[in-house]
Amino acid sequence: MLAEPAGVAGLLSQSRVRGPRFATDSDVDYLRWRYEPMLGDYHAVTEYDGGALVGLAIFGVRQRGELWEGSVCELFVRVGDHRTARRLLRQVAQAGPLDYLAAVPPANSELRRTLARAGFVPSPFGGRRIGITPYRGGLAPDPLRRDSWSLSFGDLERMDLC
Repeated sequence: MLAEPAGVAGLLSQSRVRGPRFATDSDVDYLRWRYEPMLGDYHAVTEYDGGALVGLAIFGVRQRGELWEGSVCELFVRVGDHRTARRLLRQVAQAGPLDYLAAVPPANSELRRTLARAGFVPSPFGGRRIGITPYRGGLAPDPLRRDSWSLSFGDLERMDLC
């Protein structure tokens, strides 16, 4: 997946809406650090158009009790490219005998709408929560507002490991 660093870097530069949100600055080196040491736990699917990489999804497959979970850790497509995002999600869903597929879209992202159109529903158990302790006021963006954050499932998963 990361054997084509130039293609991945180009896709990453086109995949995130820049703005006043807290987010992981994903680059090729970060993705290698984050996912390659645990290749047995993570997989990737890609989409190409005319030889150019236009989509990348990184996902994990784990057994949870008697069920098999697929978790979409990262989904990189050009901003507004819902079609490629849906194709990547279908590839992930067909990657193995999964009982369910989970994804956590960044707050107020286009991915949230894409997931809803692809049949994803909010978890009956609620979303993940993180504790925020601002040591001074007047921070921008406001870390206490959900829409100030743009974290992927992979970001939240990594926080659990710390």
